[in-house]
Formats: sequence, C-alpha cells, structure tokens
Amino acid sequence: MIIEPIRAVMQEQGIELFGALPLVDCRIYNEGLLARRLPDCKSVLLFAVPYYNGLHPERNISLYAAARDYHLYFSLLEKSLVPKLQALFPKARLAVTADHSPIDERAAALRLGLGVKGDNHLLITKRYGSYVFLGEVLSTLPVEAFYENGEVPPPKEERECLHCGACQRACPSHEACLSAITQKKGELTKEEIDIMLRGGILWGCDVCQTVCPMNRGAEITPISFFREDTVYKLTAKEVEEMPKERFKERAFSFRGRNTVLRNLRLSEENK
Repeated sequence: MIIEPIRAVMQEQGIELFGALPLVDCRIYNEGLLARRLPDCKSVLLFAVPYYNGLHPERNISLYAAARDYHLYFSLLEKSLVPKLQALFPKARLAVTADHSPIDERAAALRLGLGVKGDNHLLITKRYGSYVFLGEVLSTLPVEAFYENGEVPPPKEERECLHCGACQRACPSHEACLSAITQKKGELTKEEIDIMLRGGILWGCDVCQTVCPMNRGAEITPISFFREDTVYKLTAKEVEEMPKERFKERAFSFRGRNTVLRNLRLSEENK
C-alpha cells in the first residue's frame, strides 16, 4: 500500500486512483523527452484524474473539453503537488507530465490495476469509467520509497473489457475517428462532413464512451476545476466573439479558432 503521507497528499487533490512503478517496468515512448524532463528518473507515480460532470445531452463538444483546458489543470496541479511531495522527500527531483508523456501511460495504469483496457482503446476505471486523464510524477526516488515497509506489490494482470461490441456498433466512423475529423485543419471532404454531422459532436467525440456499459454509474468528478466555468454547447457567434485569452483557455482552441468555426458553420448550414 502507498504510504499514508503520499496518499493524503493525492487525496487532498481529489485524486483517488494512483500507484507507483519503477521506470524499468514502464514502456518508454520518448527517450529524448524523458532525458529533458528528468534524465535520472527511477520511478513513476502514476494517477488518474476524473473529469466527468454529467452527460449534458444537448452538448456539441466532447465532455473532456467542457471545462477549461486540462493542460491548464495539470500545470496548476504541478505547482500544488510537487512542493508537497518535495517536503516529504527533500532530496528527490520530481517532474509532472501528462498527455505529452515519455511513457505509455495507459499501459502503466493497467499494470497498476487502475482500470481495464476497453475495446475503444481507453482505460476504464471502476469509479469514474473512462472519463479520466492520466498523468504522472517522474521521480528520482526508488519505487520502494512510495510503499509501506518498501514492499512493492506485484504487477497486476492486465484485464480487459466486456467485449460487448457496443462501442464498435455505435461508432459514427469505422475508419477515421470523429475526434480526428473535427480537429483536422483546412477543408473537410464530403464524407468527413457527413460523419461529423451524423455524430453530432463538433469537437472531439464521446460516442464510444457514452454507449459503454462499464461507464454507467460513473461518478461525478470531485475536482472543482472540471465542474466550474463549463461550456457544453457552442455557436459560431459565441466563438467569433470569445475574447482571445478566454479562447486560449479552452481545449478546443488546440487547432485554432478557424477549425472550430468551420465545424460550427457546417453544422448551422446543414440544420
């Protein structure tokens, strides 16, 4: 079991699902990024951040993008979390990463038993379903430092989902993911436009999550960041008039204002 001081620090952040692995047990995607962030990394404290705040059926953007950009959350988390962990381990060097990570986060989460691997390629947790972001603290600590009496639990067997086929049947596109289509720059093909309009989500996609039986009963996030300043439905007028600084704080700003406006205008023109 994770030592109590670390557990208390994580739970203070609203994070209930976490565990530690030695770096050698992680699949490293990007050696260069790892060398830049923490070249002498020895262990990884991996955690799942829940963002679910209800389905909101009238939305036209993905649930993950309803709150402010999750990258902003992780930046704020690092400023809060690292000093508290540093106080517990003064000699350690620590760095928070998420999304753009040097390791395979999903594989690490599965190895720790934080969830199961869905046929939709997402990690599905028991409490929050697949509505989680994954992040980690890279550390120069030996992994034994995270566990009581230095006893590291054995890796858990990677389980899988129900294989019910609901996500495959409901997918609006069986070739290019709707999320990728909505984030594509430039012009869309007629087929891509049809897929986007049929899916009804104009930024991202939630279909494979909302139909998943393992997501029924997913708990609302306890983290206030994902419950505040939420936007579930956009119009072209709102995006056109949105101040630059506010737009930059949203996840849908990732590909630029013109990409979002293109999708919204196509939808409004085809009502």
